[in-house]
Amino acid sequence: MVRAPDNRAAFEVEISGKKVIKMPEEVSAEVLKYLKDMASDYLNNTVSEAVISIPAYFSNAQRKATKRAAELAGLKVLKLVTEPTAAAIHYVSDKQKHNANILVFDFGGGTLDVSVIKIMDKTFVVKAVYGDTLLGGRNFDEILFDYFYKDFSVET
Repeated sequence: MVRAPDNRAAFEVEISGKKVIKMPEEVSAEVLKYLKDMASDYLNNTVSEAVISIPAYFSNAQRKATKRAAELAGLKVLKLVTEPTAAAIHYVSDKQKHNANILVFDFGGGTLDVSVIKIMDKTFVVKAVYGDTLLGGRNFDEILFDYFYKDFSVET
C-alpha cells in the first residue's frame, strides 16, 4: 500500500516493467472485468449488468467504491446485496419459505458475521448484524493447524 497523489490509499504495482499506482476500485474493476469476460464467454452472450454481493458491514464509501469498480469494468449495477441477504435469498428459494426469520452465519476468509433477516413474502429485512472483521476462516484454520500440528508431531 502507498499513498496516491490525493492522499488516498493505493496499490503500487509493476506492469510491463513500469511502476503504476492503482486505486482499490481500479484493482476491483480488473477482477470484475475478468469475471464479466468469463461469464460472457460461458454464456456466449455479453454480460453488462450485475447484482453484486458485499459484506454486511460495508460503509457507504465502500458501497460507492464497489459501484465505481463495476462501472470501470463496464457493468451496470442492478443492486448491491449484502452477503447474508444473498444467502437468505438462496435459502428461501430452495426451501420455499415465505414468512420466516433466518439466522445467517457468514464465515469469511477473515471475518465472522451473523445476521438476522426477516422474510415477509418477497421482502427481506435485515433486522440485526453483528460481526468481527478480525475473526474468520483464516483464524480457524490457524487454530486447527496448531492443534493438529502439536497433536500429531512426533518428538525425536
